Amino acid sequence: MENDLPKKFSRPVSIFFISLLNLLERFSYYSIKGVIILYAISEQGWNLERESALNYFKWFLVLVGTLPILTGFLSDFYLKQKKGILIGSVFTLSGSLLLAVNAFSLNITGLFLMAIGTAFIRPNLWVILGRLYEKSEHQRILGFLFVIFFINLGGFFGPYIIGIMRDNEWTWSYIFATISITSILFIGIFLLIRNKLEFREKNLKVIRYEVYKNDSVLDSEMTGIRRNINSFLLIAIMLIVSTVFWQYDGAIMNYHTDFLLNNEDLLLFGFENSDYTFQLIWIITFFTIGAILFIIWYIRKTGNTIWKITTAMGFLGISAVLASSLAFIPDHNLPTYFVSSAIIIALADMFISPMITCYITRLSDIRYSSTILGFSITIPYFLDWGVNYFQERNEIDIIASGPIVIFSVLAMLIIFKKTLEKLANGIV
Repeated sequence: MENDLPKKFSRPVSIFFISLLNLLERFSYYSIKGVIILYAISEQGWNLERESALNYFKWFLVLVGTLPILTGFLSDFYLKQKKGILIGSVFTLSGSLLLAVNAFSLNITGLFLMAIGTAFIRPNLWVILGRLYEKSEHQRILGFLFVIFFINLGGFFGPYIIGIMRDNEWTWSYIFATISITSILFIGIFLLIRNKLEFREKNLKVIRYEVYKNDSVLDSEMTGIRRNINSFLLIAIMLIVSTVFWQYDGAIMNYHTDFLLNNEDLLLFGFENSDYTFQLIWIITFFTIGAILFIIWYIRKTGNTIWKITTAMGFLGISAVLASSLAFIPDHNLPTYFVSSAIIIALADMFISPMITCYITRLSDIRYSSTILGFSITIPYFLDWGVNYFQERNEIDIIASGPIVIFSVLAMLIIFKKTLEKLANGIV
């Protein structure tokens, strides 16, 4: 009977396929996100006023941001992760196909289905990636780092390729049909691998750990309930830290992009400026730095995760200071500035992107890990909406406030580092 079981993939093969699934999902999502407003205001689309189009777009983002808690809960307690991913991919495919039909009611339904599908797929893909490793494995971060590479490829090339299609006057139906192909590929690959993934992750049976030189020593005096409370508290702190990070990271990226768009005549190293100039500089540096870190972390253990997250906040703080001074930099120094800024932001992103998600999956009880990942997706959206609300009323300047907020969080991480390590119960 044992021979009748499907042969499991090796872990590197499993990670590659999960990375490919993330690339396809992000390609689809960011492609839709990048063109839906253009489609809504075009005569061949909904032919709406820009204000009305933005309202529909905002509701789409609200669903994408809030549904992961519900879909994570359903996946943990009823569907389980594999079935949740499959259901999500069917929703996404159905949504993109409905968008290819030039009918307003069907298009709105398609957007709704895509939001549900995205909410099912995102947290569950992270969870099954984490389950390829035991919680104590230091090499776990390498899998998350590898997946981040593919996520950024999908997020960059999706809007870029769709933009080329628009420039070549492809019809909207063909564009959405092209996006549908990525969902079909996603479903095919997932059906191929879903029974061939070997899960190793189990809840830690140890009740408490004391941290000493990155080693774990059993202390049996602490109850399992206390350990779970500590884990939840640390997860909440990490979510707050990551939310602040991504809010300011995105604001700084957008600030640089807007600056270049408002200075179209500016030449960078002899090249003309475009919509993707800063993103292109960033992604080149991101992959270069990421490859170097991957090799270093493969040869040596990654070390203390909390300290890596603290380092990321430090890099982001430096980039915030640089962004605040952008208006005062002479034109002939701007090329050097943008490359330096992209390198610093890429360093910050590279330290925190895989680290924070990997750490949350390590701290989470496997019985409700998708729900916790759902919270990690939703909380940044709520903060983003709050910041945008005050920005629209000119009550907050996020670039000016960046250095103060970021360095305040950095100081707290440094001051309370030992306390955070105790809450981690040895998972550092």
